[in-house]
Amino acid sequence: MFFLAFMIAYIRKMKRIFLISLTLSFSLTIQSQLKKVDIGNKTIFLPKLKGYHECAGNKLSKPYKEALLPEKMNVLGFYTNDMAFKYPEFNFFYKGTNDCLMFMVNDFLVNENVESNVFEEIILKTMDSLYGEKNNQLYEALKKEHTFHEELLPKPLTLINAYSVQPNTKTYVFAEPASYNEIRCSFNNYILIENKVVEFMYSLTLYDETFLALSESNNNYFLKCLLEVNNIPLSDELKNVHSKTLETQLLDNFYTKDGYNMGSKKMFINKVTKEVSELEFSGLKIDGSKVWDCIIEHKVPTLNTEAFLKLLKKDISKLFPTDENEIDALMSCVGDGFSIGESYVELCKKRYLNAGFSTFESTSYCDCEYEKLKEKVVDYQAFKKYYSEIGDEHKDSYNEVILPCRNLVEKKRMSNNYNPEDIEGFSDESFIKLTASGSTFKIKLVIEGVSRYFTFDSGASELIINADLEKELLDKKLISASNYVKSKSFSTADGSIVNAKGLILNNIVIGGFKVHNVTAYITDKGGMLCGMGLLNKFKNWEFDKDQSMLVIYK
Repeated sequence: MFFLAFMIAYIRKMKRIFLISLTLSFSLTIQSQLKKVDIGNKTIFLPKLKGYHECAGNKLSKPYKEALLPEKMNVLGFYTNDMAFKYPEFNFFYKGTNDCLMFMVNDFLVNENVESNVFEEIILKTMDSLYGEKNNQLYEALKKEHTFHEELLPKPLTLINAYSVQPNTKTYVFAEPASYNEIRCSFNNYILIENKVVEFMYSLTLYDETFLALSESNNNYFLKCLLEVNNIPLSDELKNVHSKTLETQLLDNFYTKDGYNMGSKKMFINKVTKEVSELEFSGLKIDGSKVWDCIIEHKVPTLNTEAFLKLLKKDISKLFPTDENEIDALMSCVGDGFSIGESYVELCKKRYLNAGFSTFESTSYCDCEYEKLKEKVVDYQAFKKYYSEIGDEHKDSYNEVILPCRNLVEKKRMSNNYNPEDIEGFSDESFIKLTASGSTFKIKLVIEGVSRYFTFDSGASELIINADLEKELLDKKLISASNYVKSKSFSTADGSIVNAKGLILNNIVIGGFKVHNVTAYITDKGGMLCGMGLLNKFKNWEFDKDQSMLVIYK
């Protein structure tokens, strides 16, 4: 019985020794895995931080050091978050010096042993003097504002807070503008460890007021970790501090295909639309924030981080849709809030130029179409309908936009435009009785004293004379070579194309008026037509078929 009791007691004792030994061994193992740095004759341990990599010797830390490291400083350790470590180039390009920590020591303090009273009375008071008074107004404003605004951005680097949560430590909080609607915050911590003065700086971007309190809490957690691994007793305030992930606090985060956290959708859209609030492509002008919201929703999740980086750095336009299906999907996402953009004119001109029209014609037609479409197209479906109908002369779009624009341009180009100075006559109007000829009508014109009857045809585009009348005018020296102008092609009734010489005629008597500077065209065969080329010289005209009457107005 005694032996059994002895063995039980022995086993219990050995179990306690084993557990103590195991705990000590585990503690030593953890301690041995910590990074050690020598500062003069002292060794200081750097902590392992959850969610962060220590990579002071890694090349990815170089751009951060160049951007953040003050002069005459030795870097003891550099920490960046897991995502930044996994995607170093993209993270620095996109988020810059955000959410990273740097442990360092000033060159002239490396070999100096500093007592606690010296640290408190000299070093910290020197820092207080250098940094000056904190801007309480800005600090309170940053805590209260729901969203940061340009007028709130600190102009230079501004001290907004200073506090101490532990003996022999002090933290200075600075704010500075990082970019549009964005504030960079840095926590500069001064710490006395093993009679050595070390610093660590925590840098991050403040997206909204929740980050200010959150970032202070995180900074204190990092401070706690550094003190713990160097066996420095913690104050009650530090004992209760825990780490929190900044990015998970944002409800509108978005991600690339392979999981890179792009951060706040709202902040990204603010950045990319700062200079360009409206985007244009495929003839549409769209609210930039709506476009980017849809790209973030549908395009970014299909791209790996490396591919997305290339697009952001080199050709961001490739994020926008190009083919019809992609544009339809985007516009379905965007919804309303778009208009016809000026880019429509260039697309329209290409269409006309490819069809053989001149540069002048293409530009004139498209400028006209653009103005009409700004009023006509009210939604994307109407825009698609318009595009589907422009080639069909029986559809609405052709007859309500294309044809009126062509007619308007052609009318402006015509030499036979209304000009009161080209009309002689005492009355403001003239009534002309036409002669019926079967289903048509004839009208008498006197050209340079030569009388002829012309077929009245308001559907004809020009005033047409035949070669016989031309010869008579030449023989009587009523016209000369100086009267001839550029020829023009016409389609005949049988579909063939004829080329007609142009001729400027004066002294054309029609009704009670005499008209000058009328461009007519000469055909070798066929009859003579009184068409729009002569009627357009008047302010207005009316035709009464039942009364066989034409009224022209001066």
